[in-house]
Amino acid sequence: MSLRRCAAFLAPAVIAAVAWPATAGATLPGLNGRIAFVRPGSGIWEVNPDGSGLIRISSPTRRWSECDSEPAFSPKGSWLLFQGCNPARHVTNVGRMTFDGAKRKTIVTSASGRVAPQTPAFSPSGRRITFAAGSNRPRIFIANAGGGGARRVGAVGYAPDWSSRGQIAFTVPENTKQWCNSTELDDIAVMRTDGSHRHQLTHDYASYEPDWAPNGRHIAYSRDFTVGPGDYYTARTTMDCLHVRKADGPYGPEIMVADANGANARRLTYSGGSHPSWSPDGGRIAFERAGYVWIMRSNGKHKRRLIRGVQPAWQPLPAPGG
Repeated sequence: MSLRRCAAFLAPAVIAAVAWPATAGATLPGLNGRIAFVRPGSGIWEVNPDGSGLIRISSPTRRWSECDSEPAFSPKGSWLLFQGCNPARHVTNVGRMTFDGAKRKTIVTSASGRVAPQTPAFSPSGRRITFAAGSNRPRIFIANAGGGGARRVGAVGYAPDWSSRGQIAFTVPENTKQWCNSTELDDIAVMRTDGSHRHQLTHDYASYEPDWAPNGRHIAYSRDFTVGPGDYYTARTTMDCLHVRKADGPYGPEIMVADANGANARRLTYSGGSHPSWSPDGGRIAFERAGYVWIMRSNGKHKRRLIRGVQPAWQPLPAPGG
């Protein structure tokens, strides 16, 4: 996903500080709650899966709340991480608020060695968070749930997603030149929380936005079928990454699902789709298409358009007595 899409969610003064794409947070097990999503220019909203109960949770009275994006729920659905911005400092940050928009607080700010923290996600326990920070070579970080004790894991990548089985999936920029006008050449990798046992799940230079299934056995992601290995070699000699197979992807990226080890990848959409988010019960997937949030079954059937917005994140609710 290109910088131009990320820039749509940020105040103009922040754009120059961010040179890498934005994407999804984790879905953790539970009952299906509400769906948080983003409307560029007015921040984060929530809605029920049937389209009822629409509310805006990024308060219009809060300074710079209009650039809130990248919502990610806690395991019990009571808290929401998000990516905020500070135009005065030309940076992004990580914030936290309750699922209804209360108790809003910035918990990770830009600092030396941790420029422009973005794309946060909770750990399965809810006690820690992961996020990425950096410019054209972002790194993965882990911190306490309140933002303290941040440490760099070491891997170059962005948009980390924490599996219920403990692994972290993230997107690896295969071409780290700062301004790539057509495409970002990306693949998906996984690692342990200490950065060890890292390996790639995809090898097509066109996969990003990983989202683990609640049971950790499958992973959904976006794939751009207009991009392939040929683009990598083109990008080595130019700052403009050119498409080489435009006819293969008239709708842009599509939603893929694979086993946790990357095997048995299968395509779920054929008319466009990105930013997948599993439902907490594992039965459905929310995604964005052409500026709207859609929902489909986890096998790709029964797609329906839900509401205008992007970057869906599904709220997990505890089971009765849980």
